[in-house]
Order: sequence, then structure tokens, then C-alpha cells
Amino acid sequence: MTSANRETVAKCVTLWEQGELDQAMDLLKREMLEHPDDPVCIGVAAHIYEKAGNIPVAYNLFKLAKDLNPNEGSNWLNFGRCAEDLWKSAEAERAYNRAISVTNRKSTKVMCYGNLAALHIDHGRFDKAREYIDKAMRLDPTSRTVVSNLGFCQLAEGNWSEGWKNYHQNIGTDWRKRVTYGDEPEWDGTPGQAVVLYGEQGIGDEIVFASMVDDVAKLCRKTILDCDPRLENLFKRSFPQAIVASTSGGMNMRVPVPPTHRLPIASLGNLFRQNDADFPAMPFLMADPERVLQWHAVLSRLPR
Repeated sequence: MTSANRETVAKCVTLWEQGELDQAMDLLKREMLEHPDDPVCIGVAAHIYEKAGNIPVAYNLFKLAKDLNPNEGSNWLNFGRCAEDLWKSAEAERAYNRAISVTNRKSTKVMCYGNLAALHIDHGRFDKAREYIDKAMRLDPTSRTVVSNLGFCQLAEGNWSEGWKNYHQNIGTDWRKRVTYGDEPEWDGTPGQAVVLYGEQGIGDEIVFASMVDDVAKLCRKTILDCDPRLENLFKRSFPQAIVASTSGGMNMRVPVPPTHRLPIASLGNLFRQNDADFPAMPFLMADPERVLQWHAVLSRLPR
């Protein structure tokens, strides 16, 4: 096995981290022509594919990297992360534990404990997740990933006040985007503002957390809802008290009123859902009336 030029590999890493994936891969390919079996190069290639969203290829490249250098903890960590993305949960758990056993780096251990916690959260095993969160926090109590995982556990347990606060630590990470429209700060609940709400998760989460839009509208002079384009018509019907702008976040938003503040929509829970009684359990979405009539006509013809 031969070793690639570390300076060239470092340039590839810089390009990959900057999102210049094609340039990173072009540079890396030239190096790998001379060193096709170098585990560091293979690992960087895996990162590039992972960032491009090609998880199956990244999974197999990380698998090769850890087989070539099984004593490098980050290879096991990265392989486990891709295995988890492919819902190979048992394989991911084994990989994270192997990484912990072979590395002395605190940062790698913290990431593995955090990922193990997230894995158990995904499967509803919150007590087990807590065990790994405690181990991670003993090593690094400031880790945003670990603190946000603690928040997920607290929310699942109904500890709303602490859960929302700790969940917010995930905003601005690779998993929960932070959107800015100018130099506006995050909204803290102060009345009378023009607040833009944006979705930081998937389309289903945007729908769920939109149940708090009316709470915002009652406090603010203007409520702007920046949603997934697929939700634009639904939200315009359901929230006439808000300005709906389906830009999916960012400087390209054009609305009649510039926002004074912004907030990811899930973080409204920290302002409006502090205990069980704060959840109104009331419908908040408005169906398309024409489609209601259409389906009523269609279904009424079916035999009963």
C-alpha cells in the first residue's frame, strides 16, 4: 500500500469542505491514479460522495477505508454514519463501538457516543440514548450534537421547557440549517415585530410545527412563512393572517414587508409549548374546497 501526497489530499479536503465537490474529486482522482489503495484518499473520496448525497457509494468506500486501516477510529465512525443513513442500524452500532475501542481522540469518542444516542432515539430507546449522552457529556458537555440529542430525549419524555431549549443547539449544524435574510436577529417572542419563520427540517415537520403560526400572528405585526414550495397553496389557505413566501430560505425572498427577526419554525415550541396544556389539539389546516367537492362527488357514487 502506497501513501498519497498529504498536501494534495489536504487541498482536496479544503475543496470538499467548501462544497467544491467536482474540483475536489478531479484533484483527488489524479492522486489516486498513483495511490489507488491509500485509505486516506479513499476516505476523502467517500466524504465527497457523502456530501453529494450518494450514500451507497460513500458507504462502500468508507467500508474499504476501515478494512484497509482498521485502527483508525474515524474510518469506523464514518462507516457507521453511512450505515445508519441506510438504516443498517445494527451494523452502525457495531461500527461506532469499534471506533470507541480503537481511538484515543476525545472528539471521535464524543461523536460516536452522540451518534449512538441518536441511533437509539430513532428507535424509541430513550433510556439507552440517555446512557450514551451521559458518556458524551462527561467528555465534552459543550458538544452541540450531544446537547441537541439530549433535547430530543427530553422532548420525547415531555420535558418541553428543557427539550426545546436543548433542541435549538442543533440549528446551524449539517442536520438543521440556519437561514438568514439579512442581518436580522432571531426572534425571542417580543411582540410587535415582523418575523419570518422558516422550515429547518423536512416537509412533514414544517406541517406539524405550522400549528404554532397562529400563536405568532397574535403577537406580531407581520408574520412571514417561508415554506417548502409544495406547501405554498396549503399554507396560503390555512394561514390568511400570514404572508406565505415559498422561497425555501435565503436572500432571494421577496415580500412586501422586510423581516425584523427570523426563527426556525420548530423553535417556536420554546416560546409557545412549555407544558402539555399548551398543545391545543385543534385542526389548523384548510383543505382545498374545490377538491373537497370533487372527492365528495366521486366517493358518493361508490357503493356503500
